Amino acid sequence: MGRRLLTPQLAVLAVLAVCARASAEEGQLVYGKVQVVIVHAHDHRKLDRNGTLVRQERQINLRLRDGELRRLLLPYDYDEAKLPRTGAQVMVRPQPLSRCTSEPQRAGTICAASMMAHEAAPQDVYARGQPRGMVYAKVLLVQLDVCGWGIATQDWDALEGAMWSGLARSQQYTVEAMFKACSFDMAQVTKAVGGTMLRVPVPVPCGGATPQGQRYDSSQCPFNEWSDVANAWLRANAPQVNLDDYPFKIYIVPRGKTCAWGGMGYVGCSSGSDCRAWIQGDLWNEPTTYFHELSHNFFLNHAGKWGNKGYDDFSGAMGYCCDIRCHNAPHSYQLGWAGPVKTLSSDNWPAGQWETHTLPPAAVNPRNFLRVWPDWSPQAAKYKLYLQKRVGYDFEITQNGEFGDRVNVYAAAADDPQPFTSWEAGVPAGQQWREARLGSGIVVRVPSYDSEGAVVSVCRASEQAERSCTDGLDNDCDGKTDADDSDCAGGGGGGGGGGGGSPYGGGNPYGGGSPYGGGGGGGYNPFAGFGGGGYASGFGGGAPGGYMGG
Repeated sequence: MGRRLLTPQLAVLAVLAVCARASAEEGQLVYGKVQVVIVHAHDHRKLDRNGTLVRQERQINLRLRDGELRRLLLPYDYDEAKLPRTGAQVMVRPQPLSRCTSEPQRAGTICAASMMAHEAAPQDVYARGQPRGMVYAKVLLVQLDVCGWGIATQDWDALEGAMWSGLARSQQYTVEAMFKACSFDMAQVTKAVGGTMLRVPVPVPCGGATPQGQRYDSSQCPFNEWSDVANAWLRANAPQVNLDDYPFKIYIVPRGKTCAWGGMGYVGCSSGSDCRAWIQGDLWNEPTTYFHELSHNFFLNHAGKWGNKGYDDFSGAMGYCCDIRCHNAPHSYQLGWAGPVKTLSSDNWPAGQWETHTLPPAAVNPRNFLRVWPDWSPQAAKYKLYLQKRVGYDFEITQNGEFGDRVNVYAAAADDPQPFTSWEAGVPAGQQWREARLGSGIVVRVPSYDSEGAVVSVCRASEQAERSCTDGLDNDCDGKTDADDSDCAGGGGGGGGGGGGSPYGGGNPYGGGSPYGGGGGGGYNPFAGFGGGGYASGFGGGAPGGYMGG
């Protein structure tokens, strides 16, 4: 596993003080273990019952020493990536709930005046306890009948066939098949390892108390309390099911009643507690929802776009439901299911030199991405970039637009064992993209792209315009070296690059309207067939970075 590292926030005990002052109404310190729960929104093509798109919700919970799970609220905006993660032992000083929210909350919710991680497991490059490589997930699947609303489906065979392969009613794409294909046979979510579906509804009263004494009201969608009550019923009424034998439990809740989400899942599962996931009854036959929530159990966070920590990476399974696709490159790497063809950094990649690699389709070879750590830049060194080609079963999304038929570029925090991943760009064949949001100076070129693989050339710029004109390097990564670069020859004609919302006009700081020679009005062509005016397909409206068009 390599050298152990402490994440910065935990190395200094992660004191997270809030702006509100402690008052006489505050209680005594509460001790517990963090459990993160995260929502999976409905299918991006569907609206909730109120006609609004359901977005993500990330919940921080505190598991008390008696096993009870309490919702934890913070009265200020916070960066999710800097909060203690699942499994961290914390001390919380409560304050009146009104200081966190004016909205009704379920009983037992804690408003934190301050929180300190007083015991944190040393972290290496992966989350402590995260399954990596070979995974054997023994799953118990149950349907909840809450308030007598009924279960999601009476077709038990079809439900079982959505989960597992090789059955009379198995779907073409099952949860088992997705894990098998996306992990290159390293994840076994099968009946052979003990996967079981209980073929009777589990009744849950509308209200009452959990075995731990926690009051609940089903009108508030208390999903965790429902599962506590369900577990108690199972222990009393289904002795043939030993709950302790099933590390992973999936609870299917009734269709479209009080829970306006597609799924929920623990983000990582701390020792001594089970791994739980919840599926909205409307999505009981969508394998991607199960795949997404179980992947949360494996410590994966969401796949966003341009650093937004949301769902907007449609190329990754941790983005929106419900297209069939595997995880993106950084998430596959986090799980140990994929590795790089090469990792580039300042140690093996000088500035101004082009590197060319062939990337196989991610679905056919576990060594399928190029990874770049831009450690030459203090700002960009906080991230690692991943370049990957996605096709086939791995990528059901239509092969067009900003995700299909192109090399996808992802970013993830370099030192976060449970990173939020970010889609940065999709670079088509015959185009070139210059990274701008993170400040790495990396240029990505795709000379060719077909079903067999993608040829990718990358360069890291050390100068905005060529100034070192005798060193034999392409310092500005425009495809021209020294005297061949018009910057060294005194410049070229001005150009008129397109706008499209890019920070650099036309998506390219050096061509098509660049002060250093341009494509629009008779300047030079950085690459034969690759230069020219500013082209920012798919990047209008403020997208960072951009292409140099053909």
